Amino acid sequence: MEWFADYDKRHGLKADDTGAEEAEFIAKALHLKKGDTVLDAPCGAGRIAACLARAGMRVTGVDLMPAYVQRARQRFERDGQVGRFVVADLRAIDFVEAFDGAVNWQGSFGFFDERDNLEVVRRYARSLRPGGRLLIDQPSREWLLRHFRPSGRNGDVEFAACWQPDVERTVTTFRNVTTGESWSMTIRHYTPGQYRSLLREAGLEPETFLGGMDMQPYRRGARRIYVVGRKPLRS
Repeated sequence: MEWFADYDKRHGLKADDTGAEEAEFIAKALHLKKGDTVLDAPCGAGRIAACLARAGMRVTGVDLMPAYVQRARQRFERDGQVGRFVVADLRAIDFVEAFDGAVNWQGSFGFFDERDNLEVVRRYARSLRPGGRLLIDQPSREWLLRHFRPSGRNGDVEFAACWQPDVERTVTTFRNVTTGESWSMTIRHYTPGQYRSLLREAGLEPETFLGGMDMQPYRRGARRIYVVGRKPLRS
């Protein structure tokens, strides 16, 4: 079983009442306006989707975790918001030119091998209308390696991590010291140049690389990298 298949049992989500600042940044980075359609994948329990919907966007959320999707649906119903939520693997997204923007938020990219990571970006690209944009949010690889922590503890959970330079991935093993349960996760981390190549191979034009939610360009030393690719207009 792939490590992310039971993510909801191992890792917590941010509080449901957060996300307004992030959604505002996402809308700016994707050049979204009221009435535009946006794909939030993976969407978690819909905290970002809810903020985008309040700003007037028409939101579709996709997540692998049925419990997250159910929470998102219940939240929208409770708040009288309109949104569509689907249980699916990122590699199975099957929309065709349905969205003005798509977002992969909170470090949710790089879960798969090289071929499947490319397939995910291709599926995002296929889901976009011509001129639509994709935003990927990830920790900056340079920052990650400069501040790499090979071990540590967060509450009851200890972790041990390593960088595998041959495949350019982090591998992290977790252990709950109370229950004795252990699990692991692995993520591929891309350089800006590798992101450019990935976007182009998937059919998107690299548009901008941002280093923060203040919309400043990405610079070496930035903690995160926000990658924006644009689907070409038809000639």
